[in-house]
Amino acid sequence: MRILQALGAYGFRGFYERKAHFLQSVPYALKNIRWLLHNAKLPIELPTLLNAFQNMLGSEKLLRLAPQVQAQTKNLVVRIFSFSFHHDLPKDDTGNGGGFIFDGRSLPNRAGKSASSN
Repeated sequence: MRILQALGAYGFRGFYERKAHFLQSVPYALKNIRWLLHNAKLPIELPTLLNAFQNMLGSEKLLRLAPQVQAQTKNLVVRIFSFSFHHDLPKDDTGNGGGFIFDGRSLPNRAGKSASSN
């Protein structure tokens, strides 16, 4: 049922709020639905739900999203920078908001003992 909730959110945010990046997830959600139809067994018969799944998989409007996503799909790029909080943060040239910043400092062992000697 979670996939239906996600598809509803993708559709609302993408089609009605015009946020295109939500529509990029629709083909992947449809792939999950296709897998469910072929591999999962429901404990009770739900013909209306299964019919809704089939209609989604056959929807020309939804299927047209797949080529757009494939054309826009890029490899993941991870950039690692060393920086100081005393100076400016690394510049984000991608326009994606800068990503995440992780504090990779280690703390010294104040007791002077290594973890293996305890």
